[in-house]
Amino acid sequence: MHHVLERVLRYLASDHMTDASLRKRFGLGPDKSSTTSQIISAAIEQGLIKQDVSYGVAKKYARYIPSWA
Repeated sequence: MHHVLERVLRYLASDHMTDASLRKRFGLGPDKSSTTSQIISAAIEQGLIKQDVSYGVAKKYARYIPSWA
């Protein structure tokens, strides 16, 4: 649920959640990018967030917004 709150707060602040910002939020190093990718994928599958396609669809540069945005 923290990833949803992270996404909403960043959206309201006109910022974007990325894999890197989520790792920072959870205090994880770059070696844990697969863990954050799994969290993001689960949140997408549950309909909590979606990829902001206005920035392209490349996973490396993906940004996420709340599903209601």
